[in-house]
Amino acid sequence: MGMGSQQEAEVRLRQVKKLLEAGVERTPFLIVSLDCVRKSIQQLREVLPQWQIFYSIKALNHPEVLALCRTEGIGFEVASCSELAAALEASGQSPSVISGNPVKSDDFISALARAGVRQVVVDSLGEVARLGSVYPGAKLLGRITVENDGSIYPLDRKFGQPADVSLSILKVAKEAGLEPAGVTFHVGSQCMDPAAYDRALREVFDLYQQMLSSGVMPTVLNAGGGLPATGAYDPPPLQDYADVLSEWAGRFLDLNPNMELQMEPGRFLVGDAGTIVTSVIGRTARLDTWRGESSRNEWLTTDIGVFSGLFEALSDFKYRVSLLRESSSSVMPYHIAGPTCDSVDVWGDSVLLPCDVQIGDVLLLPGTGAYTNCYATSFNGFNLPQVVIVDDALTERTPHSGCSAL
Repeated sequence: MGMGSQQEAEVRLRQVKKLLEAGVERTPFLIVSLDCVRKSIQQLREVLPQWQIFYSIKALNHPEVLALCRTEGIGFEVASCSELAAALEASGQSPSVISGNPVKSDDFISALARAGVRQVVVDSLGEVARLGSVYPGAKLLGRITVENDGSIYPLDRKFGQPADVSLSILKVAKEAGLEPAGVTFHVGSQCMDPAAYDRALREVFDLYQQMLSSGVMPTVLNAGGGLPATGAYDPPPLQDYADVLSEWAGRFLDLNPNMELQMEPGRFLVGDAGTIVTSVIGRTARLDTWRGESSRNEWLTTDIGVFSGLFEALSDFKYRVSLLRESSSSVMPYHIAGPTCDSVDVWGDSVLLPCDVQIGDVLLLPGTGAYTNCYATSFNGFNLPQVVIVDDALTERTPHSGCSAL
């Protein structure tokens, strides 16, 4: 679904080889293509012209990516003081920034108020009371829970309320001097089912009709994130999602022709723009006893793991893996572990690679631009992956280390 075409993959491969051969980069590192991000933004805008795009910067908050988003004219969704500062630095104006975090510290609420970021999200009466005292006049969206069954990475446990509860919260918010504007939802990250949006929007439409009946005019509809990248998966075409969202856009605009339609893509915009480059630092055959079963397996250890960028593997998220060099060998399954001394540091099970993989070989993990380095820590003393920014086939690059890199 994303912009990871074969031609772009070949360009990325040449870039990686050039960086390694020149000795200017050492593994592990993440190479990110600004051109791929740019194309994803343009593709999304083309198929969904009625929807305003607010990039969820937690997916990849490298300064050059944020600057590109600003150049392309899209806004930012933030959840913390540091994300707000990064967004404001990139955008230079608060109207292009919204916050989707339903639970905020007083410091963050105050920072939003100082910056003039009016649209915030709530899912509790306690949050309404705090906003009423710290940020009177704020525009509120209620976070509702919707089905996340079609997603690879569900997000429906921690946030949100049933629609009827959200409506009650918004009514109280109006009495507290706040501005109830509508609701937001999330169908789950890497959503593989376009119909998930149909089910969610049908529920929101019913709720908005209730709001109108109770004298509250909904002015904003926020469909959250969830649009998938490709990576190791095979999602439906973007047009399938666009057809659902466009059909419902018309219905909501019939309710209120001035309604603002928003979405918060993260993984879709940057996932396929990134490729992790890692080296094999160990290989061994091991008799594994797991859940009462014994088997002899071949293991690889790499210089990146779940603590240094591949955290989503702990939730069974899959990565596509390939060998950088050419090999005529047949393939076999490997378990792949990271470098730390923690036994949960395993990021690949039964990954098919050539039989002749050896220590020193370089592996590529395409489709890893989102939710990788932002999770990384220096646990056990291992370095964070470097981030290398490229634009098209240019050789200029900007290294940037640490959690702020992605």
